Amino acid sequence: MGNLQKYFYDANSPEALNSSGVFKPAAAFEMRNNITGIAGYYEFPNGMNPTEYEIYFRDKFIDGYLQSSEKIEEVKEEWNAIKSLNTELSDVNVDTNNFKSVWSATMGAISLFNIDDINCFLDSGKKFGTQIVENLNSNEEYRSLDNYINMNALSSMGWVASLNTLKLIREKLDEKKINPAIKFDPK
Repeated sequence: MGNLQKYFYDANSPEALNSSGVFKPAAAFEMRNNITGIAGYYEFPNGMNPTEYEIYFRDKFIDGYLQSSEKIEEVKEEWNAIKSLNTELSDVNVDTNNFKSVWSATMGAISLFNIDDINCFLDSGKKFGTQIVENLNSNEEYRSLDNYINMNALSSMGWVASLNTLKLIREKLDEKKINPAIKFDPK
């Protein structure tokens, strides 16, 4: 699920605070629940850490989704630079001819999401926001796992995780016996 964890956050790190603007939800979830293997840890150009790269990237593409195809080559260069340092990102199903797809994949890596979660976002009917959640919540297995995790974890997810990630989180929470008094079995 990514490179060896290089970035360590504590409860007061901006990356662990939802309101910070540089929140890394999967890494924060790992930290808060004392588990590993959920987030994707990647290398970034010029030795930057994910937060430094996010600030650089957002400054460069200030309009984010609002930008048109005129910036496609520039955003592809950024994606390719990250991908060249992290060969596992070749498994991301990004449409390199679509600005929003490349921008989203890049932000997924910067946000330290694992490949399954980046693909889940990109592949969910190319829909954004609450439509992703609605699509996934129509899957009973997904909904049951999501409920289980949010009942048993020390904090809520904070991101739309893939079914594979939800299964992995459940295994890890079960291993840790997180809040066994309210254990919920979706079977």
